[in-house]
Amino acid sequence: SPNKQFSPPKVKSPEEPKAEVDEALMDRKTTAGKLARFYSRSSLAGSSLVGAATVTVFAGAALSLAHVAFEANNFASTLKKIQAGSPSKRAQVLRNIKEDIQNLPKTSIIAEEWENYLSVLEERRKSRKKNILSESFDSDT
Repeated sequence: SPNKQFSPPKVKSPEEPKAEVDEALMDRKTTAGKLARFYSRSSLAGSSLVGAATVTVFAGAALSLAHVAFEANNFASTLKKIQAGSPSKRAQVLRNIKEDIQNLPKTSIIAEEWENYLSVLEERRKSRKKNILSESFDSDT
C-alpha cells in the first residue's frame, strides 16, 4: 500500500557487552571494605556519626581537663599539708626519733665502751674461776 511508510526490518543487534563486575571486590569481608560500603550507603548516617564523634572528642577533652585541674588542686593541698607539718601521732614519733638520732654518740665511742664491757666480763670470769679453784683447793687440804 502506498501510504505505508517503509521501516527497516528489525535486525537483532548483538548484545552489548556488560561491564564485568568483580564479585570479589563487591563481597569483600575486610574491615576496610565494610566501612567503605557503610559510609557510602549512608551519607546521612555518616554525617550524624561524624557529628557524634566530634561531640565525643570535645566531651572527652573537657573531662580530661577537669580531671587534670582536680588532681592539681589535690596535689597543691597535699603539699601545703606536708609543709605545715602533720599533726598525726606517727609524724610526731618520727620527729622524736630524728631528734634522738642526733643525740646518739659516735660509733667509735660505742665500740670503745663495748670493748671495756667485754674486758670487765672477762675479768669477772677469771676471778670466779680463781675463787672456785681456791675454794676447791682449800676444801682438799
